[in-house]
Amino acid sequence: MKYAEVVVNTPLRRQPKAAPRDYPPEEATAYRPLSMTFHYSIPPHLRDEVALGQLVWVPFGPRRLQGVIMGFDDTAPVEETRDLHEIADPQPVLLPPQIELARWISNYYLAPLIDCVFLMLPPGVEQRVELVVQLNPDVPIPDGLTPKQRAVVQLLQREGAMKLRQVGRALRMSGWRSVVDQLVRKGVVIKRSELETPRVRPKMERVARLLVELDETLRDQLQRAPRQRAIIEYLAEQGEAPVAEVYARVGGSSATLSVLVEKGLIAIEEQEVWRDPLEGRTFVPTVPPRLTPDQEAAWQEIEGGIRDQGSGTRVYLL
Repeated sequence: MKYAEVVVNTPLRRQPKAAPRDYPPEEATAYRPLSMTFHYSIPPHLRDEVALGQLVWVPFGPRRLQGVIMGFDDTAPVEETRDLHEIADPQPVLLPPQIELARWISNYYLAPLIDCVFLMLPPGVEQRVELVVQLNPDVPIPDGLTPKQRAVVQLLQREGAMKLRQVGRALRMSGWRSVVDQLVRKGVVIKRSELETPRVRPKMERVARLLVELDETLRDQLQRAPRQRAIIEYLAEQGEAPVAEVYARVGGSSATLSVLVEKGLIAIEEQEVWRDPLEGRTFVPTVPPRLTPDQEAAWQEIEGGIRDQGSGTRVYLL
């Protein structure tokens, strides 16, 4: 197992007639726009860690992009390959049956493989790399800069480090990318890669947890604070409960909980909550309609085709 076959999350999502200009030259001869997989050498320090279906970081031309390991090979279709950079997550994000399904969808529907792979990944897994530029603090600004180069330098002096796309929006001048590259070659500007901020953040909720044992002494102490006592009794039954649930079941307010926290009776903590897209929704099973003899005959033909291709769902046109 010397090479990993990786599907790379590249913006090249259309099917051009020839390899794009920024396509890695080491695999241009094996260019397959729909399959979109590349062979990367597995460096020695990663050979015991790589696994099928893992999310990895790989070099792609001058960039560093995310990809998913779709398979392993002892040989590569090209003479020279580049090394995997890093494993983004040791836990595989795809199982072998999902990888097979993604390949089948790509082949059957002539869809880019990367799109078929990301159909099966939860939101937030995908992370892109942003190019960031800033002035090199160790290099003085030279004389003789062109007006466009001077405009870029003045912008970075004013704003500090900026995402490359922000530079383009701020300058609104033609050829700004080549101007930035000229300054990079002069050593005046530094260009680096930076991970985008994840678009999906963990969902958190506040949870109340009882810190003491409820006994008669504590009940007597809270005799004149019925709301506080009700909260303590509820938490004694539950152990801990979301703050929103405490409000709904017992009542009280944030001020009531704050008093209990100050007394050292409860603690308020934040915990991550798994999102459930079907939470609060109910589904009533439907009974399929009775088919006419002609419909039943047509369905038998369709069902036979589905058995040949895979599983399917009945669709009724009424």
